[in-house]
Amino acid sequence: MSLFKRNLKEQTILVEGMKCVHCASKVVETLKKHKVKAEVNLETKMVNVKFEEKNISLDKIKTLIEEVGFQCL
Repeated sequence: MSLFKRNLKEQTILVEGMKCVHCASKVVETLKKHKVKAEVNLETKMVNVKFEEKNISLDKIKTLIEEVGFQCL
């Protein structure tokens, strides 16, 4: 199943605690397992996510980020 669908919602989340490429990879890989495309900007502490709302909610995405050790603001 393709991660890139037509009806994707895009959202940006401010995330505290990411300090290195390993941190960013941890977030990206965790979200990828749930069919969420994520791009991390360590400098701005922002995570841009694209997802289908019928598959996952924004609240669940934030919970997944927090479960790997970071704080969503």
